[in-house]
Amino acid sequence: AGGMSGGPLVDTEGAVLGINCLVRPELRSLGNYAVSAGVCQELLDRLAVGTDKAKSELQSIRVMLFNDPFNTRARVSKALAEVAMLTEAEAEVAMMSAHTKGRGVVKVFDKKEEFEGSAVAAELLCQALRAADLLVEVEELFAPL
Repeated sequence: AGGMSGGPLVDTEGAVLGINCLVRPELRSLGNYAVSAGVCQELLDRLAVGTDKAKSELQSIRVMLFNDPFNTRARVSKALAEVAMLTEAEAEVAMMSAHTKGRGVVKVFDKKEEFEGSAVAAELLCQALRAADLLVEVEELFAPL
């Protein structure tokens, strides 16, 4: 049935066995795939342990550009050059990365810089790029645990 993907896979007793991740209704129940509950629990446990620790190990903040089906490559490059003040070559690299890989780096604020000010600057840059109709987000990068 539609809407099952992402829902629980349960046994006849109602115990969760896993999470449905692909449901193919045309194959009835033969084409369904699920991630086991044990694998999901291991991942959740690792994420829970790393959450508090990672906050103290922030390495950089970056503004990411994402591909979209609306803007032309020329328009994106021009907006990156004008709004983010990238060189033509830098704008081209960020745009082509987003175009071919789905995402590209616009600007990185690394650990040498004041993070509080960098976070504000990154958000302001995102707002300006969004005003130019680009699909962008601020991304925080943490040191590996």
